[in-house]
Amino acid sequence: MARRGSRVTAADVARASGVSRSTVSFVLNDVPNQTISAATRQKVLVAAKQLGYTPHGPAQALSRGRGSTVLLCLPDFPPSAMVGQLVAELDRGLAVHGLMLVTHTAGPDRPQALALAAAVAPVAVVGLMPFDEAQVAAFRARGARAVLPGPEDPPPPRDDAGRVIGVAQAGHLAARGHTRIGYVHPSEPELRPMSDRRYAGADEAARGLGLPAVTARSLPADGDFTALLRGWLADEPVTAVAAFNDDVAFAVLHAAWILGVRVPDGLAVIGVDDIAQARYACPPLTTIRSSGKPFGAMLARMVLQRLGLIRGGGGPDADEPPVWTPDVVARAST
Repeated sequence: MARRGSRVTAADVARASGVSRSTVSFVLNDVPNQTISAATRQKVLVAAKQLGYTPHGPAQALSRGRGSTVLLCLPDFPPSAMVGQLVAELDRGLAVHGLMLVTHTAGPDRPQALALAAAVAPVAVVGLMPFDEAQVAAFRARGARAVLPGPEDPPPPRDDAGRVIGVAQAGHLAARGHTRIGYVHPSEPELRPMSDRRYAGADEAARGLGLPAVTARSLPADGDFTALLRGWLADEPVTAVAAFNDDVAFAVLHAAWILGVRVPDGLAVIGVDDIAQARYACPPLTTIRSSGKPFGAMLARMVLQRLGLIRGGGGPDADEPPVWTPDVVARAST
C-alpha cells in the first residue's frame, strides 16, 4: 500500500497487483509487442485506478519515446482577448492529435521555462517571439524535438500584426478628419518592440494619406500622463492620439479629464484590445478588436508538421501567416 500523503508510484501498483514493476510499466505505458495476458493487464489497470495512480510525465515520455506535452512560452504581455483566443485555438488544434498544451509566461532569458521543460518533458516548445540559437539548444537538450520559431525560421513579414493595427488606428482617426495624429508608447521596456511596430504602421498610414508624420510620447512609469499631455498640446497641434493599448488609452483619457480637454472635441483617443473596461470609460473608448484564432491555428499546424503528425503542403501559400483583420470598435472617444 502507498504511504499516506505520498505520491503513488508504479512500485505501489506492482505490489497491489502482485506483478513485477516492469510488467506495470509495460501495461501503464501501453508498450507494444509485449506478451502480457488480458487478465494481468486488467489486474494492473484496476490496481492503478484504486490507488489513484497518475503517470509521471517525464518518465512516461521517455518510455514511449515521444512526449505528449507542448510548452508555449508567452512573453510578458498585458492580458488580452486576442492572446486568449490564440492560446485556445492552439490548444484545440494540438488536442486533436493527443497533445496537451502547457502555457508559461516567460521572462527575456526564459530560465523558468527551461526548468519547466525539464519537469514536463515537452515534445515541442513554441513561442510568440523568436528563440535564439542558445535557447533552441537548451530546449532540445531537455528533450524537445521541435522549437519554434527559431533562427532557421523566416523572419516575420513586414506586414505583421503590429503594423496592421497601427495602420487601422491612424486610418480611423484620419477618416474622422484628424490631420495631426500622435502615438503613445507604454512604459514597460519589454513591450517597446511591439509598440514600435504599431507606431510604424500609424506613421506609415498617416504619411500615405499626405498627413504630417505621427509624433510619439511614452507613458511615464507612474502612469500619470498629465504633464506630458499638457506639454504635447502646447508644443504641437495634436488633435488625436493612437495608444499602444486600452490601458495606455485610459491614461490619456484621464490626463485629458484632469486638464479639462474635452474628448473627442479637443482630443480623440483610440486604443487596442477592446478589453471589457473600454466600453465603460468616460467617454467609452474607441478601440481595435482582432481575433487570435487564425494565428493559433497557424502555430498548431506548424508544430504538428515539425513533429511529423501531419503532412505539409496545401499550395504555395500554405505556410504563409494568416491575414490580420483588425476591426475598429467605434465609440464616443473618437
